[in-house]
Amino acid sequence: MTSTSLNLNWAPFSELVPFPSRPSPLHKRIREREEKERTKEREEKERLFHNVVAELKKTFEKTDLKHLQNLSIGFDETANLNVETDEPQGETIGLAE
Repeated sequence: MTSTSLNLNWAPFSELVPFPSRPSPLHKRIREREEKERTKEREEKERLFHNVVAELKKTFEKTDLKHLQNLSIGFDETANLNVETDEPQGETIGLAE
């Protein structure tokens, strides 16, 4: 019985298709647009975070210690969020005693 083996030498895609040494103007504009969108989203998240912290700080300033010791923070609608970490996240903060 004779066995035949195939010897497949695969080359990376970059070796098969030549890429330009510099990105084209179109690719550059696309990257710049994507970076602007990421920056805008990061700034919006930063503003939202600061607003939520300011609201929580006001709650702590107005509430007496006895009630704060029983305070819990709940996160609602986590099923509708695109969660990237395993930590619980939510859109609204509900304060309960």
